[in-house]
Amino acid sequence: MDKKLKKVEKKIKDIEKDLEKTKELLEEARAGTNSDPSPPQETFMVIPYFSHTVRIPQKDDESHIHIIGSFSIQNKGSLPLRSPHICLKLNTTDSSSFTGRISPVEMVDQGYSPVPMQTWNYLNEDAQRLVDEKGEYWLAPLNVNELSGGTSLSFANFQVKVDRTEHKGPFKIEGFVYGKEIKEGLPALNKINLSL
Repeated sequence: MDKKLKKVEKKIKDIEKDLEKTKELLEEARAGTNSDPSPPQETFMVIPYFSHTVRIPQKDDESHIHIIGSFSIQNKGSLPLRSPHICLKLNTTDSSSFTGRISPVEMVDQGYSPVPMQTWNYLNEDAQRLVDEKGEYWLAPLNVNELSGGTSLSFANFQVKVDRTEHKGPFKIEGFVYGKEIKEGLPALNKINLSL
């Protein structure tokens, strides 16, 4: 009987040791101090989206609806987006006008800017032609070649005026972001839609 009792006592001690080790591992996991941490995963996650306000005329004799918006790109990953550029696509330019911080490089004073906003330029000479032909604004930020992880970029405070007496039906602005890592383009999470 003595041998059986010693055997049971040894099993209980072994179980208690295993239970202690399990508790320690559980506490390390909860504290995030695992003794064998795996290397952090590099991720690529870019999120483009619009934020905007629409001003609808109060009086019947006012014909223009005003949209003030920003197109933002957030890099939530750890990998950069190289050569970022955007395309903002209006479904019509006949009854609307579009303005924003679009300037050629030679027109921007690199040493001083009274407004701390990113200035953009047309991607190339063909991009200016696409504005009239397709309503597409292909833009690249000046002096930004890379959007690092954890940072953001914005085409801020653009303005669109839509003449509601000339335009009938829906008015839409879509946004896409491009770069070396997303050559096919990534659509924005949302669109600007008006039903006129």
